[in-house]
Amino acid sequence: FFFLMIRRPPRSTQSRSSAASDVYKRQIQNPEYDADLSHVHVSDFGNIAYENIPTTDVEKILEKLQQKVSLFRSKGSIPFVVGGTKELSFATIRGTQVTPGRKLGVINLSDTIDAQPCYDYNKIDQCSWLRVLLEKKTEMNGNIELVCLGSVGDRITKEGKEFIETNTDKHNIIFNKDLSKHTSEALSRGASLFKEALNFLSACDEVHLILSLEVINSSFCPGVSNPLTVGGFTVEDITDIFLEAGRSSKIVSVDISGFNPAVEDFRTGRLISALIYYFVLGYSSRVKQ
Repeated sequence: FFFLMIRRPPRSTQSRSSAASDVYKRQIQNPEYDADLSHVHVSDFGNIAYENIPTTDVEKILEKLQQKVSLFRSKGSIPFVVGGTKELSFATIRGTQVTPGRKLGVINLSDTIDAQPCYDYNKIDQCSWLRVLLEKKTEMNGNIELVCLGSVGDRITKEGKEFIETNTDKHNIIFNKDLSKHTSEALSRGASLFKEALNFLSACDEVHLILSLEVINSSFCPGVSNPLTVGGFTVEDITDIFLEAGRSSKIVSVDISGFNPAVEDFRTGRLISALIYYFVLGYSSRVKQ
């Protein structure tokens, strides 16, 4: 079973996005992939409510998200979280790792490596969440193994990169400029990169997939706060990755961050819905098997 959980991003528009219009419903029967999605159960578990929680109290909001993810994981579901700032990945990963003795790997599709020191008295923020996660390894099942895809050199620090190198069991960083080097004749670039990442994490029992929308070239994904104008993933890359992720039994949770509908919500909203659809499309073959 696949469960969908949406977190409302910060500063989101109050009106319903036009990207969610009933006119644009995606098909249950997909003749292009000869796929039938009718046997896949998808549920929307709504938003993480901010009632009685100050928006500045990030830890309490993340704790609430972590509890929800942990609940769904304990029921054998796949939580799929969509939101704004990147620290939601901290809560999703912490909630994902609920199986004692099983090693967790992370595939991080992001323009940044968020391992900078905390700015405000060790409080988690979108630039430091990965550092805090790795520092709390004693609360998890040991160190995680990590693959970073699409990192942009002018958006990461040398200190952050070195922290990753010394605080993970195993890591691999493929920079934005090197994405095209990781292709094969048999697979598209996106599928090839995903397969390579999974092979690198072969010792892991379970894998969490992260997508920061800011790693996608802004010509395809304009609804973000820090658009990437040079290089980055294409829509074809990302949809192929999500299709393959749905097919892989190792992928147990997914989060998408960076959506800022105050900047643009139609094209980016449609892209997010497409990524969810392609993941479910891939997952339908996993269920049939």
